[in-house]
Amino acid sequence: MTHPTARDVVFQALYIDEEDLANGDHTDLRELGLDSVRLVLILQQLGLAERTGVVERMTAAPTIATLQQLAAEAHA
Repeated sequence: MTHPTARDVVFQALYIDEEDLANGDHTDLRELGLDSVRLVLILQQLGLAERTGVVERMTAAPTIATLQQLAAEAHA
């Protein structure tokens, strides 16, 4: 089963492009419009919504890099 990439899901949910990522995958997504509703949508699309500790980790570091790490751990 193929899962969407974190980058693709974030770009679609936040209506952003590569150029919007001032610090690459480490850009704070709150600066680009991430809110709790969009976070839940992103986590659902990545199959991470039901995993323990995901929201806390995303709150601490709301970046594509964090999402990529969470997805890799979940789908390993």
